[in-house]
Amino acid sequence: MAVSSSEVNLLVYRYLQESGFTHSAFTFGYESLVHKSSVANADLPPGALISILQKGLQYIEIEAHLNEDGSERTIPEPFALLTPQAIRDRRLNAIRDYNRGEEQLAKDAEDRLSGKLVGEDSVTSLKGHTSEVFICSWNPTTDLLASGSKDSTARLWQIPHGRSGPPASEMCMKTTQILKHVRDGTKVKEHKDVTTLDWNSDGTLLATGTFDGQARIWTKDGELKSTLTKHAGPIFSLKWNKSSNYLLSGSVDKTAIVWDAREGTVKQQFEFHKQPTLDVDWRDETVFATCSSDKMIHVCELGLDEPKETFQGHQDEVNAIKWDPSKRFLASCSDDGTAKLWSINASNGLNSNGGDGSQNANSSDDNNNSDNKTDEGATKTDGDGGDTAMVVDSEESTTTSSIKRSTISITSNKSQDPRNKWVHSFDDHTKEVYTIRWSPCGQGSANPNKNLLLASASFDSDIMLWDVESMKRVHWLKEHTNPVYSVSFSPDGNYLASGAFDKCLHIWSVKDGSLIKTYRGPGGIFDVCWNAAGDKVAAGFSDNSVAVVDLRV
Repeated sequence: MAVSSSEVNLLVYRYLQESGFTHSAFTFGYESLVHKSSVANADLPPGALISILQKGLQYIEIEAHLNEDGSERTIPEPFALLTPQAIRDRRLNAIRDYNRGEEQLAKDAEDRLSGKLVGEDSVTSLKGHTSEVFICSWNPTTDLLASGSKDSTARLWQIPHGRSGPPASEMCMKTTQILKHVRDGTKVKEHKDVTTLDWNSDGTLLATGTFDGQARIWTKDGELKSTLTKHAGPIFSLKWNKSSNYLLSGSVDKTAIVWDAREGTVKQQFEFHKQPTLDVDWRDETVFATCSSDKMIHVCELGLDEPKETFQGHQDEVNAIKWDPSKRFLASCSDDGTAKLWSINASNGLNSNGGDGSQNANSSDDNNNSDNKTDEGATKTDGDGGDTAMVVDSEESTTTSSIKRSTISITSNKSQDPRNKWVHSFDDHTKEVYTIRWSPCGQGSANPNKNLLLASASFDSDIMLWDVESMKRVHWLKEHTNPVYSVSFSPDGNYLASGAFDKCLHIWSVKDGSLIKTYRGPGGIFDVCWNAAGDKVAAGFSDNSVAVVDLRV
């Protein structure tokens, strides 16, 4: 049996997608022209590459232990993947044990979740996309849901209020607007994947970004208002400012662009990164942050030719950035397995005493007096950004204090580089941290009397909730069994939705970290989001569908 290079490329491309290496998948797909191959639309089951490799290894091992007459023989040589050496018996047994372990894990998960699964009458399945659904977003004023897919379209779904009348899925299908990112009659659709989208603040306009580097602005009725062409590579992130006069986009071409949304023109292009720009986020009407594969974070302002601030400290590419509701802190997450907090003005940041001069809540009564002394490794901050309080891995620091903490350690930033001024580093994840979200709580939010939390989700399958003021991890959410792609807080901050490639959409209680409800979908989940009323959660799946879970039922 011969395997073509196109088939191998497709297997690798799908493996990168399924493993959570989204950016690498896009780049590999672009360079290998996998979308132009004759097998581009092949229906591959999840884990196809791994399955083929496992089966191949099993056959090789079996063959290595058989003589030509069918009798068994012993082969003492160790297995080597890239050379024709034989595999020992224990290798085959290990594979069998692994397969049995996977089956048991799936059964155990089913048993744990059986009492929490939502009923089918609570779920509306939206069909229409013909490829993976990467992203979804609710209109901020109505139950109008936007979804973006690899099939070169975004779709608008009008979700009916209540459950009376025809099935909701049928009603939605009749009112769906299809936002095509290729002209009618055009057969070539490669590199038109809708990778990101964002509603403006009043819900009148929807912006979409695609793999071909174009951004588009649509009305909520599905009318194309503008096509924005300047980027030379895929767009991974775009955001409206609050006034909706500017649209910000970040691209693989290493730049960020501020667009004049009314004119459909480039206001300013920012070329500060040395590698792809992976995420962008507005701080206010003219100031924003960008992050990149180059491990750097820049804070920029419209009209300036240089960054206002540059932050460095991550040891691998920075996947996402988010300003907190008060705009005091910028959160970031990285493939280095950490999430970090940054402050433009060190005097406005949190210090080692919890930000208000009181003793840090993490300090315990049984600490030695020497643990709390101020010395060369003290964590006191000053208004000049000198000795900035930060939390780092103890292995990376030479000034770690001896204060006993359950999850993190405090150090003083003694680096001569002023850009290394993170306020906190949360280091408990064991793999890449792909996404972060702030709770809609605290100063500057709709829930000012609730504590501000930061959620971090990782390819280690775990989600962690951090109390920013106390620097404590308040909850460790462990029910997912595959990389977690997306998390989203409910508008009141009481619940957290999460979606992972284990096909599960989980709803968690923020108060006690308990699992409330679970929807087991038809494929891996790329994105989850709450509607403005907080009674529905939408999810985009790898099987081409979108699901809406009505939590009132």
